[in-house]
Amino acid sequence: MASNRTYSKFISRLFEGAIWHSSVKTERDTLPERIEFITDHRGLQSDVLYISSFEGFTKWRVKNAPVQPGTIICLAEGRPSKPPVPPACIGAMFSGTLAETYNKVSAILQSARTESDESSFTGFFDWILSKKVVSFSEVEDRIHKFPHKITYYYRILIVSFDSASGAEKSPEVLTALSEFFPEGNIAERKTHYVIVIPEASHDYQLSFNTSALNKVLSQCGCRLGISNATRDLTSMRSLYMMTLNTISLAKKLDLDPGERIYYQEKYCVYNTLDFCTQTFISLFGSDDILLLAHPSIIRLTRYDRTHNNNLRDVLYNYLLYDRSVTTTAAKLYMHRNTVLNKLKKIRELTELDFGNENLRQRLIFSCQILRYYERVCKKHLRMFNIREPSDDSLSDDSHSLHDISQG
Repeated sequence: MASNRTYSKFISRLFEGAIWHSSVKTERDTLPERIEFITDHRGLQSDVLYISSFEGFTKWRVKNAPVQPGTIICLAEGRPSKPPVPPACIGAMFSGTLAETYNKVSAILQSARTESDESSFTGFFDWILSKKVVSFSEVEDRIHKFPHKITYYYRILIVSFDSASGAEKSPEVLTALSEFFPEGNIAERKTHYVIVIPEASHDYQLSFNTSALNKVLSQCGCRLGISNATRDLTSMRSLYMMTLNTISLAKKLDLDPGERIYYQEKYCVYNTLDFCTQTFISLFGSDDILLLAHPSIIRLTRYDRTHNNNLRDVLYNYLLYDRSVTTTAAKLYMHRNTVLNKLKKIRELTELDFGNENLRQRLIFSCQILRYYERVCKKHLRMFNIREPSDDSLSDDSHSLHDISQG
C-alpha cells in the first residue's frame, strides 16, 4: 500500500503531460494494481488504471457500463472537446497515440511504485538483502525513513513460520509482535517477519513476557530468533542471515524441548560450527569435522553407544557447570552418587586432568562438535571392533532425560 503522499505525487506527475485532466477529489491513497485497456464488455474497477483512445472511450460510454468511483482513466489521441469521463473518476487526456500513452503512463506508475517500496521498511529490507556489500552512507541515507529511528544500536528479530499452514495466522502474529515490540520496524517476507529494534546500548536486555510470547508463537506455529545488538549499519544483512541460521540450528539441536525463542548468543558456538563445516567441505571436500574433536570425546561416544551409557553427556555438563557434581546431577535428573560413579569411569577411560582450564574448554567444544554432528548433520560416529573394559556397576538404570548420545 502506498502512502497518501506517494499517491498524490503519482497523480501530479500523471497530470503534468496531459492536455486535459479532471480535478475530482478522492480519499483513495493506493496506487493502481495494474494497467488495462478498456474493452466493450465490462465495467471499470477502481484498482485498475484504464487506457483507451478518445473515440473508443466515447463509444464505450454509450453502453452505460458500471464504473467504480475513484477509477483512473487515461485517454489517448485527445480531441479539443471535453472527454466523457464520469464525474466520480479521475481522468487525464493525452495527445499521443495509444501506444505512446501506455508507455508514458506505465513509466509514471512504475516510478511511483519504486518510490513507495523504497520508502517502506519492507522495501528497505529487500534492498539490504539484494546487496552483499553496502556502505554506511547508503544505509544512513535510508534509515531516517524508518517508523522507529535507529540512533545508536539495533537488534534483529526474525519470526519464522513452521509451515505454510502456519502462515495463514500471520495477521494474528503481526498484531502480537506490534504489542510485544512496539518500537520495532517490521518487514514482511514470504515465510517470516523481520523486526529491527533500536536500542540505547550494546548490553541492553530486551524486556517482554517470555511465557506469553512463547504461547503465541506455539499457537501460531512460529519461532523467534533474536540477534545480538550492534551499531554497525553495514552488518544488517549478515546479522539477518545469522539469526535465520540460528532458528534453523535451534530446531535441529532441540536443546530445550518446547522452547520457541532462540537467542543468537546461546547458539553462537553452533553457528560457528556450521560456518566451519561449510568451509571444511569447501576446502577438503569432506564433512568429517570429527577430526576437530578431542580423541577422548570420540572414545567416550563410542563407549556410550556400545554400553548404552551417557558418559559424554555427564562430562559435558560437569565441565560446563564448573565441575559441580550437585549441579550436574540436577541438570541430568540423576542421583549425586550416580554422577560420581560415572565420573570415576570417565577418568579411567580418558586419564585426563580436568584441572587444566585449556583442556576443559577443548573438551566442552568437542562435545558440542559431536552434538552438532549427530543432530544437525544427522550422522553418527563409525564404530570399530574395539573391546572396552566392562564394568557391571555402570549398567545404568537411571538414564538422562537429555541424553545427547541418543541424538
